Amino acid sequence: MDSAAVSGTNNHMPQNIANATIRLAIIKAKKSPLIEYLQKNAKIDVNIVDVRKRLAKITSSMASEAIESRA
Repeated sequence: MDSAAVSGTNNHMPQNIANATIRLAIIKAKKSPLIEYLQKNAKIDVNIVDVRKRLAKITSSMASEAIESRA
């Protein structure tokens, strides 16, 4: 990563903090496997019965998955 480009992002921010901020933004920008799956398999026409059948097959906690993907 070019240090001149990083130091130019914010004159009041130390370079190591700017580098860490940029790395964190890159990590957060990557798609999670769930997002990739949903984008690949999303359909415009949705049948509520099919959705309920698929959701009934989930054995793990969906809340914990959502919380984990947010972090």
